[in-house]
Amino acid sequence: MEKYSFNLREYDPIKIGLNIRTLRQKNRISISKLSMETSISSGKISYLENGKISKEHFAEIRTIANALGADITDILSEDTLLTPPLEKFTSLIDLTLQFVKSGLLDKAEKMKSKIRNSVTSKELEWLLPAFLFIDSQISKSRGEKQKAINNYKEISALAGNHSILSHYKVRSLNALSCELYRSKEISEALKYSKEALLYSDENRISNEVKSNTFYNLSLLYSFIGYTDVAMIHAKDAALLSDTDTVFQTEIKFALGVYSYIKEDIQQAKDYITEALTYYQKTSDSTTISNMYKCFYTLYLIDPENHKLIEEFFDGDFLSAMNTQSIFHIELLHNWIELMIKENRSKDVREHVEYCIEIADEMPDSINKNTFWLASLYYKAIGDITEQKQMLHRTSQYVDKTDHRQLGKIMYSLAEIEEGSSNSLFKQAAQTLHAALDDLDHNQIFGHLQNLLPEPRY
Repeated sequence: MEKYSFNLREYDPIKIGLNIRTLRQKNRISISKLSMETSISSGKISYLENGKISKEHFAEIRTIANALGADITDILSEDTLLTPPLEKFTSLIDLTLQFVKSGLLDKAEKMKSKIRNSVTSKELEWLLPAFLFIDSQISKSRGEKQKAINNYKEISALAGNHSILSHYKVRSLNALSCELYRSKEISEALKYSKEALLYSDENRISNEVKSNTFYNLSLLYSFIGYTDVAMIHAKDAALLSDTDTVFQTEIKFALGVYSYIKEDIQQAKDYITEALTYYQKTSDSTTISNMYKCFYTLYLIDPENHKLIEEFFDGDFLSAMNTQSIFHIELLHNWIELMIKENRSKDVREHVEYCIEIADEMPDSINKNTFWLASLYYKAIGDITEQKQMLHRTSQYVDKTDHRQLGKIMYSLAEIEEGSSNSLFKQAAQTLHAALDDLDHNQIFGHLQNLLPEPRY
């Protein structure tokens, strides 16, 4: 069963015939001998070599390629395509996608219409994957996630083997993998990333797109605990992205996290420090969160050197949070939780109060963590009244199907109410609470997963 479809109507039959003849002569095989090896008549082979080819001949061309020790792509190579000259549209397509990325959706729509109105029907057929991809990005920007996913799937199912299609097919497969990664459907995400890699290997794909595929595979394998495989793919991504300094730095950070998970402490410090050095040199509001991730990870690796990160929090990080970014608050939550666990609650009072102050502007998922951490903070400093109030506020934001979190809230409230009582109910609650803590023993690893840069496409 073939892995990919090739529409022979897109190829020049004369050039295909010449490729068959060239390969046969290169292998010093006569038409009669090739006929014996393939069970295809000598007349038909001669017929094919002279460019008398139709779409029904695909299976025979593939058989001939196998007999000559070649891949079918050696015969259906890019120089056999009947592609119109599309280079003139590449910059316009890239500009349109840049408009989408910048949130200028009306401009993107106008530019897309301008390109569509300027192409011939044949050019439109070849540019279809690019137009579908633009549509998917516009839909995604408008919050129409399912429309975007449907477009990605449509592109990935298109038949053919030309450069425009290959580029957007791999990007679409990677995009589908990214969506599944975010919803933690890892096994399905891996299928799409593996398909993207396989397709990249069999077609001419740019290093940039292929490096994204390797990086996504790295994230996915790290998520299921295959850290060694994750490191291999991350290094492959680095080799292909040697001109993209920002991406190189993201990969180094990821390699630092993987090294830490593998308990290769010195290697982890080296990678993370290298990434931090780059972010500090380019320090601005867009790199503050990346600096934080480096500081946080270095703190986990070497908590003795905590002064550096404390200074960072007191200065750069809070001053850069004027956008009240959800991502910034999530990072701040990590730091608060770590400090409370290390009995250093006094170091995070300002941060706890800040998170509570902006709760009205945050979604429920953020507020649930804000008030839960606030309850832990007030418990740590012995303010039982505030702890109880924060627990009740946490319960307002918790999904009622989140039995683990609800169980923790109920236990904490019961602990306050029962005080020093040693009832059987309290003992049972303590046992179940200990079981929940055991289930959460990989919480630090979960934080590290959240700190890894987003998958790319």
